[in-house]
Amino acid sequence: VIEVKVKNLLPGLQIRLRGGAYVKDQFCEAENIDLENETCTVQVPAAATPGPAILEASLDGESWTEDGQELRLYGPIEPELMVPLASQAGGSTNYVTGSNLFNGSYLSVKLGDLVVPAKYSESKKAVAFQIPPFNKEQMCPSSDTAAVRFSVDQKDWMSLADMKFFEQISVSDIKPNKSGKGAAPTPIAISGSGFVESEHIFVKFVSDGDESTRMEKGEFASDSSINVTTPEGMSPGPCTIFVSNDGEEGDFMECPSKFAVA
Repeated sequence: VIEVKVKNLLPGLQIRLRGGAYVKDQFCEAENIDLENETCTVQVPAAATPGPAILEASLDGESWTEDGQELRLYGPIEPELMVPLASQAGGSTNYVTGSNLFNGSYLSVKLGDLVVPAKYSESKKAVAFQIPPFNKEQMCPSSDTAAVRFSVDQKDWMSLADMKFFEQISVSDIKPNKSGKGAAPTPIAISGSGFVESEHIFVKFVSDGDESTRMEKGEFASDSSINVTTPEGMSPGPCTIFVSNDGEEGDFMECPSKFAVA
């Protein structure tokens, strides 16, 4: 059931859904007509396949509105949260993955009671949203994790997972701080504080010379140490290292010590 706003609404309004998801035109009676607010409700018929349909209105069943609105009918969605943890500093990008996701105006994510706008990413085939700064009162007043939910219409919410918020990490040093000959991949240990064990630790290597960037998955060793092997083919010279505990588009923190590529 959807709510439709119709200018100059009168009793007896009829609704037609055509094209896209429907092989044949579908006709519906407007219900719960509110003349003062110019709104009514319509029960949308089942469609054979997901897709768009054009919604039009008529008072006599013959003359239909020329500026019909597009309605998107979607199939079963089984959404999943890509990264179930985030820095309290906010600013990182997270994703909702799953089947039958689409671009829509009302895509939203709830972190506890806080609603966050979301946007479909064509390149990722997923819905992206930005993590706001941590707000315990709104996100998780009675626990240390926030319930994450997803909606395509800001009415029906689907549960995803619980998100853990951690204090912003710090990065302090690298050992060894120099690669092998010929820029050979080198196992290094990155020290710091606040690291959290997860599968979403990433280390970014940015060449100070040509600003080329490489990314590698890091391995949690302790709350003060991350292990990683430097990538192949890095440009010779100094390199700046950044560490994220919450994914490839997470809250990356810079290491003050440089890494030298031979």
